[in-house]
Amino acid sequence: MDCTWEVTAPPGHLILLAFHSMVLEEHKGCQYDFVTVFDGKREEGVELGRVQSQARDPPVTVSYVECSGDESSLDECEVKWGRKCSTTERAAVHCQGVTVVGHDSESRTRVSPFEEAGCYSRQITYRQASLLQLRSLIQASESCTQLVKLECRHTRFLGEEWGWWVSWDGRRMNSWGSTSTDSKKCACGERGDCDLGLLTCNCDANDEVWRSDEGYLSDKASLPMRDVRLGDTRDMPMEMAFHTIGKLRCTGQSKVIKQM
Repeated sequence: MDCTWEVTAPPGHLILLAFHSMVLEEHKGCQYDFVTVFDGKREEGVELGRVQSQARDPPVTVSYVECSGDESSLDECEVKWGRKCSTTERAAVHCQGVTVVGHDSESRTRVSPFEEAGCYSRQITYRQASLLQLRSLIQASESCTQLVKLECRHTRFLGEEWGWWVSWDGRRMNSWGSTSTDSKKCACGERGDCDLGLLTCNCDANDEVWRSDEGYLSDKASLPMRDVRLGDTRDMPMEMAFHTIGKLRCTGQSKVIKQM
């Protein structure tokens, strides 16, 4: 029996194929029992690998999307029977994917000495994707997040607009992780538990104690972060700050996909 399945996923998603069992036909060898994986349609696609019942090749894996479940509950993947498939068995596929995009500013980075508000700039270059490509991924996804963290001593931050981040389209964003857009607060400000009773951020304390503010950016209309701008770090070694900017992570499939 010669069966063909087509598995498709949204742009930016990667697929992990896991074969749990293969039933042998009635012959002495297994050379006729195999699954061949193509990149694209069988007639024109590149053969990525072949899995046999006994002599199995190394896994043909492109990570992050795992398929399991029932065809009737497909979430992000589609499975279609090929014309030659004579079986009536359902294809057991259900995808839940995570797409992760890295960049050149993920490591803990010391903020260079600059006094004026926003004079320090760290522009972010994403790996293997342009901003427009990332926007297509974000719009096609149900949710996206990006971790941001600021460690500080004797500095000021959002309270008097000494720092901010820049959205993908160049807008100045006066907020930090795990807050509403343009809230002018960090997460502790929204929760009401900032150090020293501050209403905005721990990093607005402007004292000799090391403090930090961190959380996740999640506004799909603003992601990904393009730049981070800071100031009030000139008087070394007393005034110091470090920032950490995480990878862009997107999951699920949006119910509505906007056109760019």
